[in-house]
Amino acid sequence: MRSILAVCNHPGGANAVIPICLTLINNGYKCHVITSERSSSLFERSEIDFTTIYSQLTIKEINDIFYKHIPDLILLGTSEPEDPKVGRLESIITNYSNRNKIPSLSVLDFWSEYNTRYSLTDELLLDAIPTIICVMDKRAKDEMVSLGFNESKVVVTGNPHWDQLNLIQKNIRSCNVEIIKKKLRVKNNNKILLFLSQPLTDSSKAQNGYTEISVLNDLYFMMNELPFFSNTILCIKLHPRENIDKFNRNFKPVCNNEIIYVQDEIDVYDLAVASDYIVGIYSMLLVEYSLLGMNVVSYQPTQDNKKTIKLGYEVTLVQTIDKLRRKLISPCDKSISKHKIINATKNIINIIEKLI
Repeated sequence: MRSILAVCNHPGGANAVIPICLTLINNGYKCHVITSERSSSLFERSEIDFTTIYSQLTIKEINDIFYKHIPDLILLGTSEPEDPKVGRLESIITNYSNRNKIPSLSVLDFWSEYNTRYSLTDELLLDAIPTIICVMDKRAKDEMVSLGFNESKVVVTGNPHWDQLNLIQKNIRSCNVEIIKKKLRVKNNNKILLFLSQPLTDSSKAQNGYTEISVLNDLYFMMNELPFFSNTILCIKLHPRENIDKFNRNFKPVCNNEIIYVQDEIDVYDLAVASDYIVGIYSMLLVEYSLLGMNVVSYQPTQDNKKTIKLGYEVTLVQTIDKLRRKLISPCDKSISKHKIINATKNIINIIEKLI
């Protein structure tokens, strides 16, 4: 039986790896995952065999893992920046597998920090490049090649996590907005502005000159300034690593009746269907919503273009509150569907079978 060792730290990488692992297991492969506390709950729900690590692996521990599982191939997510607990988990394993001539394949899930994701240190020497890198789209490949990645190693496959969107796209057509609003305790005649929060205050990204709190304050000010939004409720979708206490401490709206906080009590796709406007910073949910044909806006209030993170799949990026205002009040097409979602999992399985 062929053995696959999967390694991922951040949830984005875990979500990309899980469909591949499940398909490999169904195809008769043995698959074990090494992950961190950040993503262990995702694997608990998937019932994939996994081990959670809590600190950076030593050489002995890595040797023991490889001796125990004797992998024919290493399957990797991608993470950035260096994790304070587990370090550059995927890069460390990639480098080890390269030195031991074990084929490896990583699945990219975001358009940034390419050099960081494939280097062992901040020197960004690209000394942790796997045998094959599977990327979401042509833009990601072009950007990586321009940075010095070998073109033959970078393959456009799509993101396996997005394969589920084909089914979701069919299901949301029959969503009952009235029922969703009732769950949210929103009157049916109210509009909803959905804000997808991200825990920037807890990361180096806060150095960009804005945080989730400052973005939220901008949105709230805009909504109170314009009569256009007088009948609109601000719905804040918390990131999985956030809790409402942070907002209670740092966000002081004049009227709490205009604010709804949502954690995981409402399906994120149902939530989007019920929303009239969707704003985020650079959450991957913005990309998923766009793939589903929804109109979304990425708001990154910085004047330094080098600090913006441009998302793919027609996600509009604005950098000022004036441009955000104009974008939101412009008439838009709420029809569902414009992007063809490719079968990324199948594409990657085909590559794996060729590698081993």
